[in-house]
Amino acid sequence: MIYDLIVIGGGPGGYTAAIRASQKGLKTALIEKGNVGGTCLNLGCIPTKCLLNASKLYYKMKHSDNLGITADSLHYDLSTIYERKNQVVEKLVGGIQHLIKENQIDFYQDHASFLNEHQLELRETKEVIEGKHIIIATGSKPRLFPFEGRELPNVYTSDDIMKNPLDANRICIVGGGVIGVELADFYSDLGCAVTIIESERQILPTLDRELSLSLATYLKKKGVTILTGTRFIDNVKEEHYIVHYQTNDEIQSLENDALIIAVGRGANTQSLNLEKVNITTNNDFVSVNQNYQTNYPHIYAIGDVSGAIQLAHVASFQGKNCISHILNEKFIEKEPIVPYCIYTGIEIAYVGMSEQNAKEKDIQAKTYKILMNTNGKHLIETEERSFIKVLVDEKEHIIGAQLFCKQATELVSYFTIAIQNNLSVEELKDIIFPHPTISEVMGETFEMVLGEAIHQRNKH
Repeated sequence: MIYDLIVIGGGPGGYTAAIRASQKGLKTALIEKGNVGGTCLNLGCIPTKCLLNASKLYYKMKHSDNLGITADSLHYDLSTIYERKNQVVEKLVGGIQHLIKENQIDFYQDHASFLNEHQLELRETKEVIEGKHIIIATGSKPRLFPFEGRELPNVYTSDDIMKNPLDANRICIVGGGVIGVELADFYSDLGCAVTIIESERQILPTLDRELSLSLATYLKKKGVTILTGTRFIDNVKEEHYIVHYQTNDEIQSLENDALIIAVGRGANTQSLNLEKVNITTNNDFVSVNQNYQTNYPHIYAIGDVSGAIQLAHVASFQGKNCISHILNEKFIEKEPIVPYCIYTGIEIAYVGMSEQNAKEKDIQAKTYKILMNTNGKHLIETEERSFIKVLVDEKEHIIGAQLFCKQATELVSYFTIAIQNNLSVEELKDIIFPHPTISEVMGETFEMVLGEAIHQRNKH
């Protein structure tokens, strides 16, 4: 069978590219070895948020005395939480399967490997299919590293955790990135003793330092132990499972029931037989140019597998943009501003530049910080310290924002639109936000830049 386009991988980038290609009249095939939706839908974004939604409710009810609510004999059932998670995933997977069928895309649930630069072999059926264009969108998988005790039964990856409930009292997480902190928040909500081991000086090491420190403070208040600047050594089984780690020059030990390895994700390319056609890679990631093209102009790679920012919404954008390039339509060479979100109890979101980014690029910028303690809706929902920081350039255009507050992952889109469209604060200040809402703080932010804030102390 000969296709105009074959997409390998049915995650957000892959299925989006396949649907857009079919909409544009290309005869399209989509190959996915597992469920459509990729890691994001099946083992990442959606499942983790389902778990966090349940744990946040449990935690809030457990600490609701100040609201006049006392919940006697409150308990949780992990199996039921996971059943609900599975129901949500199955519904969304079914929706994507329907879209694939409706768009008349030939779907192959199989592994694919390259025979040559145009032909792919399907592992199970041995069928050979041919594509004028091919998009590699096979995503990523948890990165592992060798250590003593890696094969012990108490060692898990984030994929393992999403597949089956982990019922443990003492949990050690190696890695303080996004996956690590979200899992730490989930298990601490449920009352588990959680320890994070992070080799860098702060958790979420690539973030604005104030965001990182604020989240660390929040997690510590919930009982999470955070060990930064600490090297994980090994995991051994004696009378109990014991983790050894080194802080400065001192080696210490920690008893645990479960060890979760969350040190990032590597490219999922091992079964593609890329060496057969000499497709260039870098540490297993497929090397591409600014048009997502490999060293073969008709073979593209998008999303995690290409070494791009590992976010579902980035892969989806690249999938649509890639089809535009294949069809010689309007192609966005400079990718849009990308918002980042972290779904802990107090959410984190950021977009554009941080203060450090601006300094490194020698951009003259001012930072304005809005505290949330004057926002009525915020105080109704939480008493946790929260804030929004916004960076503006010399012309008072917004160039970056960092949010640590309730609904941060929703509010960040306002800033994304402003930065994407190079809007000035003057153009934004007259927007009316409803009261009482968390979003009211946006108007207060714009007014503060102009020295006109009502409920905040203006910066001079």
